[in-house]
Amino acid sequence: MRARIGRELAALARPILVGLVEATGETAVLGALAPDADLAIYLDKVESANSIRYAVTVGERELYCTAMGKALLAHFKPARHRAHQRRARERRQRPGGADIFGRWRGRRGLAAGRPVGTDAR
Repeated sequence: MRARIGRELAALARPILVGLVEATGETAVLGALAPDADLAIYLDKVESANSIRYAVTVGERELYCTAMGKALLAHFKPARHRAHQRRARERRQRPGGADIFGRWRGRRGLAAGRPVGTDAR
């Protein structure tokens, strides 16, 4: 049912996306918040004809790493926003205590409030 609704919304919005691309010369994207997760779902796109353009694939994205996701996050209530931040932080951490940037989060690392790679005590 949700997939059908998404396709229907995309079909209804397609002429608007085309009009936006014609008016601005830039790529236009239709997206929404996933109903069962804190993800942005890109439902449809109309790409610009410019040789340098924003190219995007239809699908899901984490909210923190896209402009659309950040716009959706801006409308979260504070409690939901805090819960989302907590879940996103947990997903970004690698097994073994390192985060996605390879920083160690041990007793002497970020958890202690010191810059990574220092031995300051």
